[in-house]
Amino acid sequence: MINKTTLQETLLKIYNVPFYIKIVGLIVFTSFFIGILTIVAVEKTFYNFNSNQLNELSVSIAKELSFQSVNYILDNDIFGLTKILDDSKKSNPDVLYAFVESPDNQIFASTFHNVFPKELLDVNNSDFKTSSVKRIKTNLGSVIDVKEPILNGALGVLRVGISKKHSENVVNSLIMYILLIIFLGIFVSVVFASIITYLIMQPIFLLKKATKEISNGNYKIKVYSSRLYDDLGGLIESFNLMIDKLNFLEKEREKKEQLLKEFVNKVIDAQEEERKRISRELHDELGQFFAYLKMRIKTVEESNSLNETKKIFSELKENLLKEVNLIHDMAKNLRPSILDEMGLSKAIEFYLNDFVAANNINYSFNTFNIEQRRFDSHIETSIYRVVQEAVLNVVKHSRAKFLKVFLEWNNGILRGIIEDDGIGIEENQKNNSGFGIYSMKERITLLGGNLEINSDKENGTIIIFSVPT
Repeated sequence: MINKTTLQETLLKIYNVPFYIKIVGLIVFTSFFIGILTIVAVEKTFYNFNSNQLNELSVSIAKELSFQSVNYILDNDIFGLTKILDDSKKSNPDVLYAFVESPDNQIFASTFHNVFPKELLDVNNSDFKTSSVKRIKTNLGSVIDVKEPILNGALGVLRVGISKKHSENVVNSLIMYILLIIFLGIFVSVVFASIITYLIMQPIFLLKKATKEISNGNYKIKVYSSRLYDDLGGLIESFNLMIDKLNFLEKEREKKEQLLKEFVNKVIDAQEEERKRISRELHDELGQFFAYLKMRIKTVEESNSLNETKKIFSELKENLLKEVNLIHDMAKNLRPSILDEMGLSKAIEFYLNDFVAANNINYSFNTFNIEQRRFDSHIETSIYRVVQEAVLNVVKHSRAKFLKVFLEWNNGILRGIIEDDGIGIEENQKNNSGFGIYSMKERITLLGGNLEINSDKENGTIIIFSVPT
């Protein structure tokens, strides 16, 4: 019994067969089905017709030979009687045999010149005074055996055997001819169906190809066809109009993206310029002020003041030194001057050495084909900030013991890997580091690159980014 699921899968496969195969298959199946019905009908009709004709023919031949045999039997002319029997067999290919049986069951004459098959005497040999027709089976096939009395049986009977083989060969030849016509018709139908299907499907194939191009972002493709006035021609025209609108919208979107990218870059540049200014002010003005204050405190320490005053000023000195270092660190974080002076690789190396090492985290920093290379200012700044943010997350949240940073440039692509052995990004998110991750992704996206973050609680976090330069 066929499984319902298997049947559904089979029907689904048939349903998903290409349209061209469906049309050709339908034509072939229809033609073949009609051909089979035609053959069955023809065979049945000719079989019945042939049977009736053979019955009438056998009786007619038997009556005629019976009438002709009377004089030959009365004259005891065996030779003449044999001759008319042979002539009848030769003139009619359906006659298989003919013989005259005397009333005492002796063969008077026959078309069997060698050995007479005595088995024929055991069939259809009842009353000699009545005619009869029987169908018998022989080694030559089905035979219609006719018995016709000669002079009401006084002179014996005439037996004639009519074979169906010749007429069946005619029917078989006719069936083969019909089959040939059917197959020729199927071939012609398939050819015409292929041509018609191609004419129908060619615009659809073009539309299918165009939709694939559109899905890949190609909005400049056009579908051309000579069918301008039928339904498919109208569909193609509407499709081309749709492509024109999509192309227009895509260009508008690209313009807006470019404007947005330029705007964001200007905002980032403005932020960096502001950081430069703040960095210079903190370093130049406040740094000089605290240096002067340090010198004045030293002067006070060298005077003959009270011990308590020295103690206070000593503590003040320590605090002021801490503040000076803090302000100096702030200046470096806002905009490290080494980034402008020596480039991205040296700036990151300096940052790692200054910040990561100070937090008791071992690290490695490796580069390839980047040491002496300079990039556009906004690229260097964005990459530096991404590394800075990633390292800051490692130091603050990941509980890592080791940090790896790798940068390389190859074939116009700047790639970077930042890896740690900490507790993973999920734990980092609990410590509210989501904004930092977002800013890293935004910076890389604005540069036309991509950034991936893979995190595992047991194996730490790895950040991989690449940007075109």
